[in-house]
Amino acid sequence: MNIYSINNEIEELIERLIDPETGEIDEDVADELDELEMSRNDMIENIALTCKEYLASAEALKAEKAVLNERQKLYEKKADTIKKLLDRELMGSKFETPKVCVTYRKSEKALYDGDINKLPEKLQNKKVTITANLTAIKAELKAGKVIEGAELVKCNNLSIK
Repeated sequence: MNIYSINNEIEELIERLIDPETGEIDEDVADELDELEMSRNDMIENIALTCKEYLASAEALKAEKAVLNERQKLYEKKADTIKKLLDRELMGSKFETPKVCVTYRKSEKALYDGDINKLPEKLQNKKVTITANLTAIKAELKAGKVIEGAELVKCNNLSIK
């Protein structure tokens, strides 16, 4: 029996509780009402406990997610450090064995060390503090525009497969 059917039965019993002819309370109906109230209270308690359990599980998962995020950041840092070591050793050369292949991919990125406030608004990233929108600066530089303090730099990006 679900909570809605219990509530409906309680309403029906309340209507039958008082005898319309005599105005007296029907004891049998009163007993049934007490039982249903108890069932309803038990059901509400179980629903509330289930809700508490779900919230506790959600909180535990949230805590675990934070721990996993920290572990993820740690492993990413370790991988970056090892990539720098590989890059220093290989100096742009390809390396391949049956188990691993290390290659370089050519790319470009924009660097900006000028005054952020002198940049046109479309070339600024507005966050808590204003930073240069390097993607937009790169596009402008590639289009042939001159931006004081900006330049295109050739890069080699390490790739491990």
